[in-house]
This record gives sequence, structure tokens and C-alpha cells, in this order.
Amino acid sequence: MSKWRTADGRVISLDEITHQHASNIIWFYDIFLKVDHKIIRRLINEKFNGVVLDFKPLPIPNELRDMYKLGLITSNGDIIKKISWNKFYIIGSVTHIPNWRELIK
Repeated sequence: MSKWRTADGRVISLDEITHQHASNIIWFYDIFLKVDHKIIRRLINEKFNGVVLDFKPLPIPNELRDMYKLGLITSNGDIIKKISWNKFYIIGSVTHIPNWRELIK
């Protein structure tokens, strides 16, 4: 069985990954690495009927700051994915993090 190391350093089996966690991995890889994580994509397809939930990142300051610097976090806390220079769609939010405005500074 494949294992995954979480942001806090725990090692869990892929069976233990929640729907939100798997979705966040997909979004993280898409935003920062510009690739699709094939193992996690297969897990989402098999375990969660192919549904990727909205991105709800963890309160990790450097990741949030990087997304903000890339112009992916809006002033109201939405996370956007750019399609072209003037088109985007909302892929998630940071508003579940109480101090998100402080963390992006």
C-alpha cells in the first residue's frame, strides 16, 4: 500500500487520505508544480467518483504568501486559477483560516 507524508510530517496510507486532503493535493500540484498527481487523481476517481473539492489550503504561511504573490488569492479570500490574462475561475478559498490576511503578508 502506498504511503503519503502529510504537511505535519505524519505518514499515512492512501486509504486514510480524506476527500478534502486528496483534493488539496491535486490543487497544490496544479498551482505550484503545474502537473497532475496521477496517483492522487486515480484515488479521487476510484474513491470519490472523480470529484475534486474546492481548495482549502492549510495555514502554511509560505504557501499562502506564494499564492498571494502569484495573484491567486483575491482581496476577499477566494483562490483563483487563471485561464488567460483576463479570465479566471474560483477554485477555493482561504477564508476558513481566521488570520489568513496576516499570513499572506
